[in-house]
Amino acid sequence: MLISKIRKYSWVVVGLITLSLVLFLVQDATNSNTGIFNKNKAPKFAEIAGEEVNRDEYAERRGKSILEYLTFNNQVIAYEQGQYQLDPKTEFSISEQSWNEFVNEKLIDKNLEASGLAVTPEEFSNLIYGPDPHPAIKNYYIGLSQTGQYDPSILPGFVDNISNQETQQNNPQARQEYYQFISREQVAKRDYKQSKYTNLFTKASYVPEWMAKRNYSTSNTRGTFVFVTLPYASIVDSTITVTDAELKKYYNENKNKYKQTEGRVLEYVSWEFSPTATDSATTLKALNESATKMMAAKSDSVYIVSRSDDPDKFGNSNYSRTDLYAQGLDSNIVNQYFTATAGTFVGPFENGGMYRMAKIKSRDIMPDSVKARHIFVGITAERDSVTAKNLIDSIKSVIDNGGDFTALAIQYSEDQTTAQQGGDLGWSTPAINILPELKSYLFKTGTTEKIEIVKTMYGYHIIEINEIKNRKEFVNVTYLSKSIGAGKETIDSIEKQASSFYDKYQTAETFEQGAIDMQLFKRVTQPLTKSMYEVPGLENTREMITWAFDANKNDFKYFNMSDRVIVAYVKDVRVNGIAELENIKEIIEVEVIKEKKAAQLGKQITDAMSAGSSLDAIAAKIGARIDTVRNASFGSANAPIIGREPKVIGAVFGTEQGKTTAVIEGVRGVYIAQPIEFLPIPEVADYNINKNQLTYAMQNKFQGQTLLTELKEKAKVTDNRYFYGE
Repeated sequence: MLISKIRKYSWVVVGLITLSLVLFLVQDATNSNTGIFNKNKAPKFAEIAGEEVNRDEYAERRGKSILEYLTFNNQVIAYEQGQYQLDPKTEFSISEQSWNEFVNEKLIDKNLEASGLAVTPEEFSNLIYGPDPHPAIKNYYIGLSQTGQYDPSILPGFVDNISNQETQQNNPQARQEYYQFISREQVAKRDYKQSKYTNLFTKASYVPEWMAKRNYSTSNTRGTFVFVTLPYASIVDSTITVTDAELKKYYNENKNKYKQTEGRVLEYVSWEFSPTATDSATTLKALNESATKMMAAKSDSVYIVSRSDDPDKFGNSNYSRTDLYAQGLDSNIVNQYFTATAGTFVGPFENGGMYRMAKIKSRDIMPDSVKARHIFVGITAERDSVTAKNLIDSIKSVIDNGGDFTALAIQYSEDQTTAQQGGDLGWSTPAINILPELKSYLFKTGTTEKIEIVKTMYGYHIIEINEIKNRKEFVNVTYLSKSIGAGKETIDSIEKQASSFYDKYQTAETFEQGAIDMQLFKRVTQPLTKSMYEVPGLENTREMITWAFDANKNDFKYFNMSDRVIVAYVKDVRVNGIAELENIKEIIEVEVIKEKKAAQLGKQITDAMSAGSSLDAIAAKIGARIDTVRNASFGSANAPIIGREPKVIGAVFGTEQGKTTAVIEGVRGVYIAQPIEFLPIPEVADYNINKNQLTYAMQNKFQGQTLLTELKEKAKVTDNRYFYGE
C-alpha cells in the first residue's frame, strides 16, 4: 500500500524529530531544576484531562511542528545542512503552538473515543488520495495536472517518486517535496479530526419553533419611555468612607466575578547600556584605523567581509535613491553614492547605530521589478554538465516551437518550489538575494522579447521574463562598518549603579523610594503568563518570566543582559481560580463606593416619590430633568440617550404602560422610568429568519477555537513545561 511505503521512507522526518528529541533531553540533563545532577524532585511534566503526558511523546509532537515550520518556510533543507537556524523567539513560538495543538489533539481524541467515533484508515486515505482531498493537498498539488483541474490519479505516483530514499539523497528538491507532503498530510489529518468532532455539535444544533417566536417577539418589542436619573458622578468619591468589613462582605458575595488565570506581575527598573560620546568617538577611531588597514590589504572586499559589522557587508543588495532615503541616509551621502567613481569609498558617516564606510561597487540602470518564470535542470552525480545541457536545450527547442512553458515546467523543472506553478518566480526586485547569474540576467541583460538559457553553479535555467517595470538607476555598495556600542568603562559604570540599587533596595517599600532617589522610571508589567516569550517592551526576556514563576511574592532578582541591567521583584502572584481580596482591593473598593452612592441617590428618589408619584413631581423634587427615549428595543441592552443600561431596559418593558418603575441601580447612575407607549408587534407567518439566525449563533459557538477553548476550560490541564526548560 502506498501509505505503508511512505512510512517506510520516513527516515528523514524521524531524523529531524530524533535530533530535536536529543537536544531536548540534553537540555533537560543540564537544567538546574530538573537535570540528572539535581536532587530536587521535579513535578510531573504535564497532565491533560487526568492523564499524565509522556514527555517524549510531546518532544516528538514538537519535532513535527518544527518540521512543518521549516517546510512551509522553505528552510528545511538549509536547516538540515546547518545553513539555517531557528532564533530563540521563533523556536519558543513554535513550541507554544505545538503545545496548544497537542492539547487540542489529546482532548479531541479522548472525546471522539468517548463518543464511539474514530477516523478510519479509509477516511484518512480518501482525505489525502480521494477525488476531492483536503484543501492542504488539493490546492498545492493541483499543478501536477496540465489541465488546470485537480487530477487524483497523478498524486500517488508523484508521492511514490519523492518517497524514494535514493531519489532524495541525489535530489534535495525531492527531499524538500517529501517534507511538504508529510507536513501537509499532518495538517489535513489534524484539521479533519477537529472538524469531525465539532460537526457533532454544529449538525446537532436545533432551534424549536417556540424559541424562534420568542426571539422574533423580543427583537420586535419596541417602546418609548421617559426617565429621570441621578448620576453616580454627582457624588465625589472622597466623601464615601469604605470599611474593611464592607470590602470583605462585597468580595464574599461576588467572588465569582473575579476569576483569574495564573500569572505574575513584576515591578522593575532598568539601566540600558547606552553608548556615550566617548564610546562613539572610540568607535569612529576604530573604523578609521580599520579603513587604513583595508586600504593596505590585498583585497578590500575580502577584508570587508571578514571585519565589517554591517549586515550588507557582502554587497548583495542594490539600492535606489528612495531605498537609501528610507534607510535614513542624508541626501548629501546619497548624492555621493550616485556620483562617486566605482571602486571608491564614501564616508565615514553615522547611520543605523553604526559608523559606516560605503564602497561603491557599481551603478546600473535597472527595472525596480521583474516578473519571470523558469525551468531548472540540475547538474548531479548522475547527470554531468553535458547531459544537463543537452536536456535543457531539448526543452528549450520544444518551447521555441510552440511548446507549453507551464506544462514543461511542471513536467521537467527540478525546482519543485516553482514547478507546480508552471515555473512562476513571481515579482522580484533588485534587492533579491539569488544566484548572481540569475540576478544579472533578470535585471541587466534579459529582455521580454526572447527566452534564454542561463548557467549557474547548480545547473541550467530556461528563463522567460514576462514583464519589466520602472527602469531607474541603482547603486550596489558594500559596507565596512563598526557598531556604536557601550564600551567597557560605560558598562562597568552602569553595572555599578545597578548593583548599588539592588543591594540597597530589596523590599517593596524601599524599592519605590529607591527609584525616586536615583531618578529611575519604575515600571509595572501586565499579568505575565508562562506562555509569553518576553516581558512586553523588553526583548529576549524569557529568563525573567521563567524566574517569576519559580519565585515567591516580593522576591528580588538582578538580571544582567546583553543590552541592559534590570532589577525586578515579584509584585503579585496570581493563581488559577478566584483572585484574593488583597490583590483586587482597589477594584472592590470602586464597586463598594458605587453601591453606597446608589443607596444615597436611591434614597433621594424614594423620598421624592413619597411627595407624589408623577415623574414631573419627582424630577422637580430632586432637581433633575426628564428625558425621553424613543424606539427602544426589548431585545437590546442599549437605547438612545442612555446607552448601555440593561437593567433600565428590562424594568421598562416589565412595567405596565403609564406606571412608574421602582428605583433602578444602573451602570452610570440611579434611574426611575415610565413607559408611555409600546408599539404593537407586527404579525408574521414565517419565523424561519429568526430560526436561522439562532441556529447560526448556536453553531458558531461550536466552531474551531471556541469549542476547543471550552474543552480546555472543563478539562484540567497541568503544564509544567517551563520547569523543564521549555
